[in-house]
Amino acid sequence: MIKEGLVTFEEVRGIDNSLENLYIRLDRQKCLAHGQDVAGKLLIDLQVRRSTADGAGTRDFYTKLTTPLPGWDGEIRDVVLKKKLPRKMMLQPNTFVVNGQVELKEYPLTPAGMIESYIERGLMTLRRSSPALHLKRKCGLLMSVSYRASPPIAIKRSVSSLPRPYQFHMGASWAAKPPDPVPVPLRVNVPFSSDTTVGRWRDETLARWKNLKTGNAGEDFFFVSRMRNNSGVSFGVADGVGGWAESGVDPSLYAQTLMYHAHRYSRTAWAGEPEIDPTQEYKERESVEGWELSPYDCLELAYHGVLRERLVEAGSSTACLISLNSSTGILRAANLGDSGFLIIRSSSVIYVQPPQIHFFNCPYQLAKLPPNEPKSNRHFVDRPSQATRYETKLRDGDIIVAFTDGLSDNVFPADIAAICSLVARSGGPEDRQVQKMADRIVEYAQVCMRGRKTSTPFSRDALRAGLYYPGGKIDE
Repeated sequence: MIKEGLVTFEEVRGIDNSLENLYIRLDRQKCLAHGQDVAGKLLIDLQVRRSTADGAGTRDFYTKLTTPLPGWDGEIRDVVLKKKLPRKMMLQPNTFVVNGQVELKEYPLTPAGMIESYIERGLMTLRRSSPALHLKRKCGLLMSVSYRASPPIAIKRSVSSLPRPYQFHMGASWAAKPPDPVPVPLRVNVPFSSDTTVGRWRDETLARWKNLKTGNAGEDFFFVSRMRNNSGVSFGVADGVGGWAESGVDPSLYAQTLMYHAHRYSRTAWAGEPEIDPTQEYKERESVEGWELSPYDCLELAYHGVLRERLVEAGSSTACLISLNSSTGILRAANLGDSGFLIIRSSSVIYVQPPQIHFFNCPYQLAKLPPNEPKSNRHFVDRPSQATRYETKLRDGDIIVAFTDGLSDNVFPADIAAICSLVARSGGPEDRQVQKMADRIVEYAQVCMRGRKTSTPFSRDALRAGLYYPGGKIDE
């Protein structure tokens, strides 16, 4: 199928160009158009050699068919072995009569689930005098789907969720830019009304988290969403480009709308492949709703959602979207511009998302130009396809910090790691710890941006560009 072009490989490489993951993509249109011919040719070749007892030809045919393609014995083989999953277990469900109704019970796809299925079917018993085996009922999240058969019997189906060993604790904090001491002429700040769809969602999002000193996030915004069936968490940040304010456009509208649509698409999608129970009937497996949504695809969808939004006439924004898979611990990210994220492991920063910039202080940005205004040199209109993609597997205790440039321009990554370590040492529930980390990081960023003599990432980058800008940069 690969040689015939029906299947292709999509590689995901890290910042060091090492192969992180590999996806097999089946071209549906080519499969419908040419799949029958490709499969038919293979079956005919097999049947001819079998019918004519062509031993030498069959051996040569089999060798060519099973020889790996060039490159498979290197990085690709290593990734496949690294991500190999345990073989699926086929378990027999049991039926019970409860209160006159037939209940169909299924079991977790684990050795314990298989033993439990045998015991409750009466095929296996546990002797109380035998200490060798102890069966403990495994607790987990259950999703129930009920339907009725023909009277008088009603059938109730209980479907166990897949194991989700990864739990994610979220915290969010922000601080709007301080007001300008001297008002800027023509600068516009007209937010969404609370009775609009985006305005209501914005207010609900801000109300979920503790504020520092301001009730709004200024020209930046963010979202946090649980994905379908608790398969993972999706979150992101966006930084509205403030230069639009001088053109009569509120920069916050674009960032808020972009995050709203990212939230809208993420909450109905799966963090990984849709979870299908192999023991179910074909029609039941086909009825599983939803689709896998990567941050890269989510960014594309959210961007077009902003283009369709009539209340956003113009604007632009950077964006960083991240998803975390509860079953596999896989982090996937898509970043465009100078927003980003970093990963802290064992009090050390192990990864920082590199920014994308056209030149100093001019990041890549998704944009929507005013109607009837052609693109010119003063506009930078970048595409979601230019976003940098990243994927890695998380470990227990990892900390992910997503940010806009108001943080990365004023605080060095090592200082962020130090703040997180100090908060972690204070103890307490993990949910409270991560919220405290977010608050302390923002508070420290506000101190750094007001300093005029301290060295900051922004002042360092300015020197590299041949400019002298001491201290921090005032921003959200």
